Amino acid sequence: MSRSPFLRVVWCGILAAGVSALTNCAAPTEAPVRPNFARAAAGPAVTAADPSFGHQGDANKVVTITGSGFVAGSQPAWEQNGQAYQGIQVVSTQFVSSTQLVATLNIAAGATIDVYDISVTNPDRKKGIGYSLFQVTQAIAVTGTGILRGTNSRGEMVGVLTQSTGNLAYYYSLGTGLVELFNNGAGWSIDEAGKTISGNTAGGGGLPIPLWNLSGGSWIQGALPVDPKASGGVGRAMASDGTGTGIYIAGLEAINNGRKNSSTQVPVIWRSNLSGAWEEVQLPSLSTSGQNEVRAVSPSGVGVGTSNGHAVVWTPNGSGGYSISTLPGAANGAYGINSAGTLIVGSWNQSAAYYWQSLGNGAWSDAQSLPIACGWAAGVDDAGRIVANACPRSSRVMLSAVFTPPYATTPPIWLGGLDPSTAPVVWGMSLQNGWIVGQAALKGNAGVGAYWKIP
Repeated sequence: MSRSPFLRVVWCGILAAGVSALTNCAAPTEAPVRPNFARAAAGPAVTAADPSFGHQGDANKVVTITGSGFVAGSQPAWEQNGQAYQGIQVVSTQFVSSTQLVATLNIAAGATIDVYDISVTNPDRKKGIGYSLFQVTQAIAVTGTGILRGTNSRGEMVGVLTQSTGNLAYYYSLGTGLVELFNNGAGWSIDEAGKTISGNTAGGGGLPIPLWNLSGGSWIQGALPVDPKASGGVGRAMASDGTGTGIYIAGLEAINNGRKNSSTQVPVIWRSNLSGAWEEVQLPSLSTSGQNEVRAVSPSGVGVGTSNGHAVVWTPNGSGGYSISTLPGAANGAYGINSAGTLIVGSWNQSAAYYWQSLGNGAWSDAQSLPIACGWAAGVDDAGRIVANACPRSSRVMLSAVFTPPYATTPPIWLGGLDPSTAPVVWGMSLQNGWIVGQAALKGNAGVGAYWKIP
C-alpha cells in the first residue's frame, strides 16, 4: 500500500497539535565541507657546508650544501643579517638531491673576513637559512701539524703534531715544506736568521730541552744546558739580532726541590755568545711556589712572563744577572715584547687582554685594555701591532684580531679560522713582515697548525 504525499512529509517531520513542523528530507546534493588539517609542504632547511671556509679572491670555489627540502631550481645565497652579501657571488648551482646542492662561488678579493649564513630559496619562494655555516678567512692550514707555535720575520715556522706514537716537532717554510725535527717533542721558537730552533721534549717538558741548529742544510739536534737537579723544561721563545749570534731563549726549568715527586718552576733565560756556547741564567722569582716562566724575550735580553700569579718583567742588571719587577694592574701573564723593549702584551687568566708602554727608567704604564674586549694578547711586532685571541666579531662570532696603533681609532684586522663554529688561536707573531702562527679547528680534525700573513 502506498503512502500519501502528506504521510510521507509527516514521516520525516514533527506533528504536534494538529500542525506539522516539516523537515526537508531530500538527500544532499554534495558532501559536507570538513576542516582540512593537512600540513603545507615544508620549505628547505640548511645544515652544513663543505668546505666551510673560503679565501679572499677565490674563483669558482665549489661548496656542497647539505640540508633538506631542496628541489630543482633551489637557489643558495650567502647572507649577513638576512641580506645577501655582495662579496660572495653564486656563479652556478647544481641540484643533486632533496638533501644536497653544489654551489660554485666567486669570493671578492676585498670580501670581509667574517662568518656568513647560507640560505636556500625554492621556486615557491619558501626559504631556509643555516646560520654561521661559512667563513671567509686568511688562515692557511699546514697539513701534518697540530699547532704552529713560533715564527720569524722570514716566515719560517715551528710547531708540533700530537699523535698516538708521540709528539712530532716540525719546521715549516714555504720553500721547504714540512721537515720533521724530533719524534718526541715540540718546536716552540725559531731565531730571526732561521738557524736555531728551541723547544721541549714530550711529556710536559722532560729532558733534554732540545735545541736544533741548521748545518749543511740539515737540522742537527742538541740540548740546552740545565741545572744538575733539573727534570725538564722548555725553551719557549727566542730573540736575536738576525745574524744567528747573540741569541736569547726564554723559558723555564723544573728543578727538584727535595720533596718526593715535586719540583719548582724556575724562570730561565739561556744566552749564547759569539763562539756558539750557551749559558743558563736562572732568574729571580716573586715566590718559589706557583708558575714561574719567561714567555718572551727581546733582542737586548729583557724577559717578560709570569711569577707567582703576576705579570712581570726581568731586566738585565749590568753584572750578568737580572732584576724582577711587577707590571702594573691586575694581570697574571705577559706574553710578548717588541724588539725595542718598550711595549709588552699579556692578559688576566686569558679573559682580558692588556698592554703596557715603557715610561723610561724601568717604569711602565698602567695595564691598558684593547678597544675590543678580547681574551688575551698573544704577541706584538715592531710596528706596535698587537695580536689577540677570543675577540668578539659579533654577538655570535669570536675571532682573533690584530690591533694597529692608535688602537682606539684604527679598525682591527680580523683573523678568520677554518671552522665557523670555533675561533682560531694565535700563538706567535713575527717582529716584522706580518707572519702570525697558531691553530685553527678543521671539521673532522681536532685542530691543525695554521698561519696568517697580514700586510
